Amino acid sequence: MPADRAGWTEGGGVSLRFRISGEGSKSLILFHGLTGTLETWDPLIPTLSSGFRILRADQRGAGQSEKVRQPYTLADLVHDAEQVIEAAGLAPPYYVGGIASGTAIALAYADRRPDAVAALALCAPALRTEATRVRAMMERSERAARDGMRAIADETIARSYPAHMAHDQDGYRAYRSSFLAIDPVAYGHANRVLSAVDLEGAMASLPQPVLLIAGAHDLLRPPDAVRPLQAAFRHGEMITLATCHQMALHAPEAVANAMLTFFHRH
Repeated sequence: MPADRAGWTEGGGVSLRFRISGEGSKSLILFHGLTGTLETWDPLIPTLSSGFRILRADQRGAGQSEKVRQPYTLADLVHDAEQVIEAAGLAPPYYVGGIASGTAIALAYADRRPDAVAALALCAPALRTEATRVRAMMERSERAARDGMRAIADETIARSYPAHMAHDQDGYRAYRSSFLAIDPVAYGHANRVLSAVDLEGAMASLPQPVLLIAGAHDLLRPPDAVRPLQAAFRHGEMITLATCHQMALHAPEAVANAMLTFFHRH
């Protein structure tokens, strides 16, 4: 099997792009966040690929997947993940990683297919949404749909990837450009999914070990917001890294090594 290959599937009625990387013997599935694509994980792949065959996909509305116009749910995203996994042909058990809103998909998938998942690593986890944030999320989505992503870019990026932390200026500019290229309607749909996330039951019942990775400089989900989630899991662990919300871009080696260390123990 080639070390790296791309593919598409329409098995669930939505065109989804995926990529398989790595030459390891274990299967790893990675879910990107609200403003990401499968390329979000590119900086981690060199470190992760020696131990895993890695599956990444653009979620519906993101990257080169179909830009749907109908609202959807977290259950739809889990179904998309099942379609991609089937099309890719990776064998279980699956190690699963997610970042930001992608952690909700990762956990919901594990809750739906507990026998297929070995362990989870969740970066800047978005597993519950405070009611006080919902109105701001909806207002931001409406502004983006009306005026384009540039209208919300500066304020959003300032919280997720502060300029003073961007030691890789080329990477920072690439992230900003990719943010401006997001489809505003799809962005609104994704925000609505995130605003309704409530995975308390899944956290309490999940039998697998879970690593929560917090960023010491994360302005969106700081360590104090992540720490209560650890106690919600049966087998939860937490580490804090010196990074921001966009930790896969800002500190990829540290994140990848934390995931590897945890997965190798399980």
